[in-house]
Amino acid sequence: MKLVEVFVNHKINEDCTFVYSIKPNEYYRIKIGQFVEVPFGNKKILAVVVNLINKKVDYKVKNIIRIISGKMYNNLSIDIANFMLNQYYSPISKNIFSFFGAIPKKINDKDIFDIEDRKIKYINIKYFYSNDLQRINYYINLIKKRDKIIFSFASIKRAQEFARIVNYSQKIFSNNLNVSERYQLIKEFYLNPKTIIIGTRHAIFLQSTLGYTIVVDEYNHIGHKNDGHPNYLSEEVVKILNKYGIEIYLFSSSPTLSAVKNKWNYLIDEQPKILIKTYTKIDELNFYLETLVESQNKILIFNPIYRS
Repeated sequence: MKLVEVFVNHKINEDCTFVYSIKPNEYYRIKIGQFVEVPFGNKKILAVVVNLINKKVDYKVKNIIRIISGKMYNNLSIDIANFMLNQYYSPISKNIFSFFGAIPKKINDKDIFDIEDRKIKYINIKYFYSNDLQRINYYINLIKKRDKIIFSFASIKRAQEFARIVNYSQKIFSNNLNVSERYQLIKEFYLNPKTIIIGTRHAIFLQSTLGYTIVVDEYNHIGHKNDGHPNYLSEEVVKILNKYGIEIYLFSSSPTLSAVKNKWNYLIDEQPKILIKTYTKIDELNFYLETLVESQNKILIFNPIYRS
């Protein structure tokens, strides 16, 4: 019997898969990573194929209703989903469905495409320190040099402002898009040899057949963090993308522990002075900051360790 193992898009808290059967004449069309529609209770819901099985079973198995898309999830997607599971205890099924969100229930044959698996190819992540004006100018020059870029911003307003500056005519890639608009941007970036995408933090999950660059603006901003599903930090996720040969630029107006460990790229005229101190009491820290601000002008205060 031809069977498929799937994750269903349902409010279940465990990473359990479900098995469905498929007609033999349609089995050749099934691929791991495809969206399918399946019966679930008295509903029809979306599912993602995660395994193909060819064996007999001694229990009744329902048929999948139909194949909806091409291969939308590849080895890189599964790698990220597993990373989120291990790092943030976020279920794989929740992670997978959050990458692209829902897709159209009916897709024309001409709009169906497959996201192929990627090869491992390590390259270095680049950290940048700059103010807003220097950063925007750098982004504009980067657009002139690169054919395919994703700009991921911490907020929709910041993404919209940058889109206005560079006369970006496409939709901002965010959760505000409807399913058809989101799917078209996913397809265009994957297939089009020259595409710029401006979006919020979810834009980092887009992929392409060609080499491309991801720019994360203010990567340590709260907008690149989330305590809900999927629970992840953009800076951590792009390190997985980087493993597959994707060029990553992380920009910020203040340093982080990761930036300290790596070589910074300065877009400013003067390298910031960094003062590293630890304190045992919050009152001590507050007093020190106040007196320092009064006596110093250009300085970055970095407090990586705090003990209460």
